[in-house]
Amino acid sequence: MCDYTLENVLLDPDVLMMRNMGSYNFTLAHEVYHWYAHRAYMLLRMVNAGQEGAVQQCYVYNNGSIRTPAELAEIQANAVAARILMPRRAVARKYKELQEKYGTAEEMMLADLAIFFEVSKQAMRIRLETLGIMANTVPQPEKLRRIDRLTLFDAFSTDKNLRRLLVSGAYRYADGYIVKNEPQYVENETLTECAIEHLEECTLEFKSVRHQSTAADALLQRYEDYDLIACSEGAVEEEDLKQKKLQFERFLVEEANDDLAPPEKTFCEMLAPYLEQFRTSDDFESKTGVHRVKLRKFRDGKLNNPEVRTVVAICAGLDLDITETMEMLRSAGHILLNTQEHWAYKFIITCCEGMEIEERNAILIALGVRPLGSRKTER
Repeated sequence: MCDYTLENVLLDPDVLMMRNMGSYNFTLAHEVYHWYAHRAYMLLRMVNAGQEGAVQQCYVYNNGSIRTPAELAEIQANAVAARILMPRRAVARKYKELQEKYGTAEEMMLADLAIFFEVSKQAMRIRLETLGIMANTVPQPEKLRRIDRLTLFDAFSTDKNLRRLLVSGAYRYADGYIVKNEPQYVENETLTECAIEHLEECTLEFKSVRHQSTAADALLQRYEDYDLIACSEGAVEEEDLKQKKLQFERFLVEEANDDLAPPEKTFCEMLAPYLEQFRTSDDFESKTGVHRVKLRKFRDGKLNNPEVRTVVAICAGLDLDITETMEMLRSAGHILLNTQEHWAYKFIITCCEGMEIEERNAILIALGVRPLGSRKTER
């Protein structure tokens, strides 16, 4: 919303809390263009109407042949915002690059493009359709096995069985699939030939379930009208996963019972063996994103209670698994809570193995979460 008399652009906090950082960026560009292009019109209309203030509040309008000036202003602001955030040539180059990686898997390309340009998948899809790069259709698959990371996070946040399989280490995310975490199926974050030949045997299938539209969905211009749910009940019950499941549940019980108990080792003592791999402070900062000044404090045992995001940044840079990460957090006096931010932290540890800190941060930004290891804030 633009308040032209007070010279303010106001953004509903729900844009970030209910959607993601990409939606925030697009909304901000949209409102800034209103300020640039439509301020004089709105102020003149205020004078003619004898109003004391000029405010332009943005809504979602129905598709129709007759457009009011306010509707035309919204269309124009959307079009210019798309061109600011997703330039035609840059989009075309990046799309061609991703085609070589994913082939015809458009949903995978769409997610990577949304992450790269820091916009929502909806905005990215519309831009691709406008440029004629992607067909003007919204896929509504009944079942699929390959899933992009942004869609996976939605399922990870809501599907208890899927979350249990991934967090326990029984399954992992590789090449766009949720695959059994066994040597014959995955190696070096990549599916083996055996896995590719037996996808139905070793990967989870997802089914689409149409959700009930709400007023909030309409206001947020939700593009997809279906949710993906993992067909994971059978996998959870498989005999060869039961032991891993029980081990992890015991770990959770012990963690819950010992939340207030002092850890056996301090954070610096837990971290010390891992620090041996860093020859210089620059190596540490490059790998974790945490400022080099903290490395000396860790080595001297003088910083045993770093904040949650610092611990997660270090664990992500070291490519630790979720169990090791939870132990490191506990030694620093923390646990991960049931918040969007902390679910996102669990997600990048569990589903982004082998990725650099910059790549994991791109995922966090796309999910609307502050990136890890900001050198400006980690000093």
